[in-house]
Amino acid sequence: MNIHPGVLAAFRRLNADELGVARLMASGDLLSPQRYMNVTLVNLRITGTGVSYRPALEEYVFRKPENYLTEEFLARCNGLPVIMHHPAKTMLNSEEYGNRTVGSVMLPYIKGNEVWAIAKIYDDDAIKLLETEQMSTSPAVLLEGGTKLKLEDGTELLIEGKPSLLDHLAICKNGVWDKGGIPTGIEQSNLRGDSIMAEKTEAEKDKERMDAMRADAEVAAEKRMDEKIDMLLKGIDSLRADMASCNSRMDAFEKEESKEKKEDSEEDEEKKDSEEDIPEEIEAKRLAADKRKDSKRKDAEEEMKEKERADSIASFQRQMEEQAKTIARLSELVRQPIPELDRAELTSIQSRADSAMIQLGERAPQPMAGETPIAYRRRMTSLLQRHSDRWKNVRLDSLDETTFKEVAESQIYADAAERAKRPNDIPAGRMREVRRQDPSGHIITEFYGNNASFISAFSRPTRRARIGVMGAAR
Repeated sequence: MNIHPGVLAAFRRLNADELGVARLMASGDLLSPQRYMNVTLVNLRITGTGVSYRPALEEYVFRKPENYLTEEFLARCNGLPVIMHHPAKTMLNSEEYGNRTVGSVMLPYIKGNEVWAIAKIYDDDAIKLLETEQMSTSPAVLLEGGTKLKLEDGTELLIEGKPSLLDHLAICKNGVWDKGGIPTGIEQSNLRGDSIMAEKTEAEKDKERMDAMRADAEVAAEKRMDEKIDMLLKGIDSLRADMASCNSRMDAFEKEESKEKKEDSEEDEEKKDSEEDIPEEIEAKRLAADKRKDSKRKDAEEEMKEKERADSIASFQRQMEEQAKTIARLSELVRQPIPELDRAELTSIQSRADSAMIQLGERAPQPMAGETPIAYRRRMTSLLQRHSDRWKNVRLDSLDETTFKEVAESQIYADAAERAKRPNDIPAGRMREVRRQDPSGHIITEFYGNNASFISAFSRPTRRARIGVMGAAR
């Protein structure tokens, strides 16, 4: 018998302790907050990762995911104090802890590119505030250093170091990881009445779908921003490595030159000691010849060293110029915003391609950094091209834009939809699960192919009758 997931969650809620309720909230089976005996459990965000902006400091900040999205960091979050607003001196002391603490973290977990947690809230005033106002969170983290970069427009980018101390989590109106939007750090859907199911108008459904598409586009844009930051960091690391290599070569040249001067000085001293008894005239001629030879040898060596030093410096300067150009190009990519029209069009293209590809057991990839809508449109169509007998051998980039949009694209999508309904590449005895989403957002699952493998498990072996000729009785 099929049971609605909400009914199963309700049954689990009846027999669950506070940890069981927290796990149901973290998995999304229960809404937040939930009252359990004398404590209220709330789902809240500890920190985000990637790029954000701090208006108070007028700087961008890049928080590395590898420092936070780990089991070790989750372990550090256990028991983290939850307080009302940050103290004046940022970090807690004994007095501030007693005055501000309203609860503590009990079940941290990773959600996407953020760290969330289920927290126990005991303070009645804090609970009443969460019942009436949408709030957010802000973590207090002490960091180990960091790197600041000055961008061409005058703003600064802070690349944070590792977190050395996770001090507390503050409940506030807006946090850095709301990224200038509405407060999103605390899930308060249960108190706002979101659990009450009501019929929605088509306009409301369309608005929700557009909001979801816009949110997906913002996540994709943030991911591309993170990729650009990673490229920028790699360029800086490469530049530092090249500078260190050049300095090492220069140090080696100076050591070799010092060593040769020392050896020449020792050789001259030995000659002087061994030739004190030679007549002055012969000594003078010999010394003059030696000086000429030494002078020629030193001139040749010095000329070679100067050439090597000049070549090394020139090579280093070329590397510096290339690295500077690379960093400037990457910085420009980081600062370059995606036009609102392009973002909406890219989201629409991805949604259409995903609807077609999900029927074939695939998903549409996100737009790449700097990819234009028409280029992304051609790439999505090329992924479906093999399902169209009419277009599978045609180079789509050779078609003009009008022919591509009005003829090739529509026919390829139609052929792909037809192939999904009657696939010819499913092996005998196999079935393919195809999921599709109807206009109301429900997921419908259908199966295509030969169902022999499914029926054979319930069928009997084949039985045959043999017809023979009986011999005559004697």
